[in-house]
Amino acid sequence: MNQVVSTINPDMITVLDSSRSKALRHIFFAERAAAKLPRSMQDKPIEIRSVAVIGGGTMGRGIAMCFANNSIPVKLIETDQVKLEQALESITTSYARMTASGRINESQQQNCLTQISGSCDYASLTPVDLVVEAAYENLEVKHGIFSLLDQHCRPDAILATNTSYLDIDVIASAVRDPSRVAGMHFFIPAHIMKLLEVVRASQTSNTAIATLMELGKRLGKRTVLVGNGFGFAANRMYSAYQREGQQMLLEGVTPGQLDQAMKSWGKAMGPTAVMDMSGIDIGYQARRQNPSLPTDPCYFRPANLLAEHGYLGRKTGRGFYRYDPVTGQASEDMEVVEMIRLEAQKLGVEQRDLSETEIQKRMIDAIAVEGESILEDGLAYRASDLDVIWVNGCGFPRWRGGPMYYAAEQG
Repeated sequence: MNQVVSTINPDMITVLDSSRSKALRHIFFAERAAAKLPRSMQDKPIEIRSVAVIGGGTMGRGIAMCFANNSIPVKLIETDQVKLEQALESITTSYARMTASGRINESQQQNCLTQISGSCDYASLTPVDLVVEAAYENLEVKHGIFSLLDQHCRPDAILATNTSYLDIDVIASAVRDPSRVAGMHFFIPAHIMKLLEVVRASQTSNTAIATLMELGKRLGKRTVLVGNGFGFAANRMYSAYQREGQQMLLEGVTPGQLDQAMKSWGKAMGPTAVMDMSGIDIGYQARRQNPSLPTDPCYFRPANLLAEHGYLGRKTGRGFYRYDPVTGQASEDMEVVEMIRLEAQKLGVEQRDLSETEIQKRMIDAIAVEGESILEDGLAYRASDLDVIWVNGCGFPRWRGGPMYYAAEQG
């Protein structure tokens, strides 16, 4: 009788037992768990056959492309014909670039473009199953839009807002049936970024939630259900991360030192470089709409100081860094460093040297601590859901498993 002898490669055991392997396995299963609704919320989803997107800005165009990429007809709504034509032309250009780079072929490009139409008339929304509002981040503006949607959309159509921070319950108060209102928080660029936060407001129906979670899968997104609160989960945690970085700038760390520490840790970009890229004024305006804004005078003071001076990042050629007008190359701006130092002096913040390890620890701890607070507030269902959010939407290294997993592993 032949005896079968099996051998196990010791190197394989070492790899499987490594911290990276464990972290990757954790996030693999976390992503699958996040897609499953709690039993109490499970309902039969509605089939989404046509969609409208309100707003043809950067985010609105990306969201429209998400649907077109998955053969879902989408209508883009703008306030006037000029803006509409500019938005549609920009979408056409984006698809042309994708074709030129080899990401899609010409047949796919044409198929996507045929899925997209435009209008300036809210009355044209009557046939659609879902509307995603992606207008300017202002509560009064969004409230007015939802009032119009309530007049022109079918009573069974789901109405979603792409707001990043604002109270969805207040937005939903503009419609007669707030149970059909929810959040669909995409991340820039919407047609590329994998994360989608589905936000449940206080009166959102199980049917609406089940529909949007299922739609997220259809769009190829890592879809996570979160609760309604300023910044939801991703931006609330990201704000804590950025706040810690801003505090260390007051303590004497330069933007270059802060960014390099986080890049060395595994982030693709440092926190101040991200602010400069997205626009320092974006966060500045968002913080002004926070109903629970901290009274701490140090709170985001460096960023607020730059915004007040008109240093808004790459788009103005100056932010935390100075940008070459020809090459766009970033360089440390010692005038900005000195400006922050003088502000810290006024605030009585002691200057000191921080090691790269200390910078990294404080930044990651800030995320995990805020994550625990989110779980306590009931705005997320699992700690692993927060890991999915950060790995897929906030640039957290996948091989570290996510902030909650990493913090637990570090004890």
